[in-house]
Amino acid sequence: MSDLSPRRRLAGRALLGAGLLALPLTASISYAAGEIAPDAPELPAPPAPPSDPAAKIEVPETPEVPDIAAAPQPVEPKAATAGDNVTEHVWRDSDGNEKSVRMVFRAAPKGEVLSLDHQADREEVAATLAEMLARHDLLRAELDQRTLRWLAEAEAAYKAGTPHVMVLKGCTSAFPAKAQAFTGEDGRQTIMICQPRIPTTARLGLEQARAEIAADKDIPEETRQQLLETLDRQIARRKEREG
Repeated sequence: MSDLSPRRRLAGRALLGAGLLALPLTASISYAAGEIAPDAPELPAPPAPPSDPAAKIEVPETPEVPDIAAAPQPVEPKAATAGDNVTEHVWRDSDGNEKSVRMVFRAAPKGEVLSLDHQADREEVAATLAEMLARHDLLRAELDQRTLRWLAEAEAAYKAGTPHVMVLKGCTSAFPAKAQAFTGEDGRQTIMICQPRIPTTARLGLEQARAEIAADKDIPEETRQQLLETLDRQIARRKEREG
């Protein structure tokens, strides 16, 4: 076996040389491939799921907000019902601040106050209200007296200035004129007219008016002529009715 032919020895040397050349080539290629595509880093392991699926996730607490003084809310007045008497008074104090008082009165059977909504002192408001009511009653009494006096004076003036007219249906010899006037003890004038003689009395009044218009030179001529013509027609009709 130690006696190898020259052909075999050459073949063995060739194989050995090829193997030595192949080792550096393989290492160089592997190194170049490592620079081009490095190995991916290891991914971190996912967190373990909670043991209880229904467990709540903890949420950080909201930081406390400092207390802020709430703005004062206006107090709504109570609504007045039917039959209530509502009074509201607004004024300004010495500092110029506006103040108001709202009073709601509900009369009890004995006239007692059931509800009084206001911010001022009750006794002071009651005293002021009593004074106002007293002045109102006094003013009303004076006004009533003045009204009654004025009505009486107006009625007296009307009676004194307006004559009382009496129309007689029949005229006798005791009533000689068409109309007769006299003044009573109370100063009121009374006029008695005979009914059958009323047309004559009216005609006489028209004739008297015509005479005054005809004598008035202040009336324009054209206007005076128109008035006289109208009165003449009225007088003629009255005469026809008298027969």
